[in-house]
Amino acid sequence: MLSFVLRKMGMLIPTFLGITLIAFFIAHLIPGDPASSMLGILASDENLRLSMIRQLGLDQPLTVQYWHYLSATLQGNLGSSLVSREPVLAEFLRLFPATLELTFFAMTFALLFGLGLGIVAAVKRGSLLDRSAMALALIGYSMPIYWWGLLAILFFSIGLGDWLPDLALPVSGRIAAEYDLTPITGFMLVDSLLQANHAAFRSALSHLLLPALVLGTFPMAVIARMTRSSMLEVMREDYVRTARAKGLAPSRVMLVHVLRNALVPIVTVVGLIVGPLLGGAVLTESIFSWPGIGRWMIEAVWQRDYPILQGGLLLIAALVIFVNLLVELLYGLLNPRIRHG
Repeated sequence: MLSFVLRKMGMLIPTFLGITLIAFFIAHLIPGDPASSMLGILASDENLRLSMIRQLGLDQPLTVQYWHYLSATLQGNLGSSLVSREPVLAEFLRLFPATLELTFFAMTFALLFGLGLGIVAAVKRGSLLDRSAMALALIGYSMPIYWWGLLAILFFSIGLGDWLPDLALPVSGRIAAEYDLTPITGFMLVDSLLQANHAAFRSALSHLLLPALVLGTFPMAVIARMTRSSMLEVMREDYVRTARAKGLAPSRVMLVHVLRNALVPIVTVVGLIVGPLLGGAVLTESIFSWPGIGRWMIEAVWQRDYPILQGGLLLIAALVIFVNLLVELLYGLLNPRIRHG
């Protein structure tokens, strides 16, 4: 196991360099320049704009700019925002709890309903429940987030607001404006409980439900389909037939012998979903005005804020790599036949 971890850590070096290269050049491919965004109406003064470009170091060749960016990154310095002048890492850490809270509940919803639908569809293969579960998964898989988000707002907020106002869900922000919580962990639900403010907790939960539902629909569909196919494959194995022949309870056969062995490809899918989940968070946070890193990076695109774009992409990529490394380490725990030499 140790040699496996060391090999994986060694592979992270070229991966990291590739990510820095992609992050740097993607940021610089955006039309326009940061100087014009920073100067605003003063950007019409060409001398002032050129002076700002020289001050930012944007007049140097791209290779020189990349070398300076890479050298600073290797020292743990992701730079400062060109707009707010705050360190990129500090802004990321301040906003990341909002995105983490949203993605955690979206993934929790996806796992609970995805595993449930997949297990029911596998156990009741060929039945109406199977076809209904897979049809629901196909619908969830096919709906774009921006379309599903707007549809959810129309139904769960505007529609319910007309007929059942008490059940209507809010569509923007993390909590109602009347609640002023002192930030402790950055997670609104946790902070409201720590401060024993139950009204604030209910408000934070109601603000979280709709964006988490929208963001978690796609991974839920993927997990449901993968769970069904993986369980059906395992159910044909000899050891499952042996367990049934020994007279074990059907529930024990399904949970212990089938589901546990079917979890390896499911865990793989969950690890691969983390990247699209964070990508979907960008759209979800924009639709629901959720103050997280997705909305933060969208604003950075409009402002041509290179340090935020480069640093944000690098940190998100590092998070995805870390999650996938954890997923590979879990394989050996889920299936003893798998050994990392």
